[in-house]
Amino acid sequence: MKQRVLLLIMILTGATALSAAPLVPFTFGAAFPNYENSYMLVGTGVYFPMGNNLELSLTGAFGIRTEDDGNEVKANFFYPLSGGVNFLFPVNTNLTFVTGTGFAAQMQFADDFTFHMGPYVKGGVRYRVHKNMQLSLELQQDLMFGPPQWINTTTQINGGIVCNF
Repeated sequence: MKQRVLLLIMILTGATALSAAPLVPFTFGAAFPNYENSYMLVGTGVYFPMGNNLELSLTGAFGIRTEDDGNEVKANFFYPLSGGVNFLFPVNTNLTFVTGTGFAAQMQFADDFTFHMGPYVKGGVRYRVHKNMQLSLELQQDLMFGPPQWINTTTQINGGIVCNF
């Protein structure tokens, strides 16, 4: 039940943000929490330009992985949410390098529920293929705090498009 409510909140928040945001990323990638498992990620968010090659970044994703124990296939879910600032470094009119930092929260529904929070850094590149669309590739490293290990890391790699509305 918690998973469905959280997914519904994320979808409604994303739909509300789509109507107000000038830049919307749509991503597909993978996350590796503590390098123990891998999750397939599908994500979206909003980027609000703040001038001087800065943007406010609010993103979220839905991650899933499955395990087959011989009797049944079990699904595990992962929800990373991030908020921070992106620094843009345009090389020319089509190519832009991106770095960013901020704060992230992660919820994992595997055998039990875990919640972690902490800072992140990311780097990436965007290539403009149309006046309203850029291809994007980003790598994000999270340093998360929370039980049971208390110090956790997660690496995310995402590719996708960033649309201008």
